[in-house]
Amino acid sequence: MSLLGSKTVLVVDDEPMLREILRDVFELEGATVFEASNGTEAFALLQQQPVHVVVSDIRMPGGDGIELLRNLRKLERNTPVVLLITGFSDLSTDAAYDIGADAILSKPFDVSELLERVIFLMKQLEDRLKVEPTPLPSKLLAAKSEEHVSLGRGGIYIEDQVDYAIGDSVQLEVVVEDSLKVLQGCGIVRWVRRNASDSLPKGTGIEFTYLNGDSISQLKELLGKSQPKAFIPKRGRATSE
Repeated sequence: MSLLGSKTVLVVDDEPMLREILRDVFELEGATVFEASNGTEAFALLQQQPVHVVVSDIRMPGGDGIELLRNLRKLERNTPVVLLITGFSDLSTDAAYDIGADAILSKPFDVSELLERVIFLMKQLEDRLKVEPTPLPSKLLAAKSEEHVSLGRGGIYIEDQVDYAIGDSVQLEVVVEDSLKVLQGCGIVRWVRRNASDSLPKGTGIEFTYLNGDSISQLKELLGKSQPKAFIPKRGRATSE
């Protein structure tokens, strides 16, 4: 069975060989693939041809991946899913998730990991988060809204919690919206800001990987109210740049 049958993917990169490799990977899984050599060309195509997923390099002459992502999110839509690929960039991981990237991979990247992320992010929220991991992670992260919790489309920022490493799997018990709702499940640490700056406090960004049934319903309700553009916010409350 094709894993991406009926899905459309746009590959954006200034290297024709890499575009060809990624085209072959996605077409093998049943996707229809479009290509663009830079962000400007990609954005023009997207206004004529909606797609489900954009896989874009960050640094490209003629319009980079960050400009493309910002332009897409200005359209007031959270689709398509956007994955950014970087070899070197001045953009920090927390900033990329904050402006709306759904995933970030570093070059050289593992093609199987890229495909796995795309397939995961293509699922509906309930399907994405309903599978409980076995065994559960041993680390627990518990927080309350008073600790400056901020919710994104795919994860959560928690201020002052910095005793974790990128890639850690954690159990979550997070109270949000003035103690009215509790999100319980698991997540993976995507970034840690260990030192505060003039504009940003220290804290951790966590992507949801599993939530229990009540928590999924509560998350959908909360997202319906706030409609955040950030996948994982980089600061508390107001997160837009």
